[in-house]
Amino acid sequence: MHFGETEIELALQSCIEHRYLDDQRYGEMLIRHGQDKGHGVQRIRQQMQQKGLAQDLIESLLAHCEVDWFELARATYLRKYSQWGECLPTPIVDAKDRSKRMRFLLYRGFSFDQVQYALEIHRESE
Repeated sequence: MHFGETEIELALQSCIEHRYLDDQRYGEMLIRHGQDKGHGVQRIRQQMQQKGLAQDLIESLLAHCEVDWFELARATYLRKYSQWGECLPTPIVDAKDRSKRMRFLLYRGFSFDQVQYALEIHRESE
């Protein structure tokens, strides 16, 4: 079955009017999804770029989202390195273990400052 250009244009216009095709809404969904998975702003930005969203839209969405990236980094860290039912992470054994934990958060897309903030929980618990 083939459709003419006019029919295709009308279908696309209808989808845009009903917000079925909406880059802003799609970008907001990507931010929420990334946040739920414990991803940082850099990883979410990269994913949005890979999905083809315009750079100015990406920056606008990230600037106006109400995510505390520092607290998300800490929550992600605690989810990964805490025992069941514990509110504190397992102790860092040595420098190698600390580096491994830092790499985990950096890979998730958090900045170095956010990673440092997440690891400060060890100092606070002493």
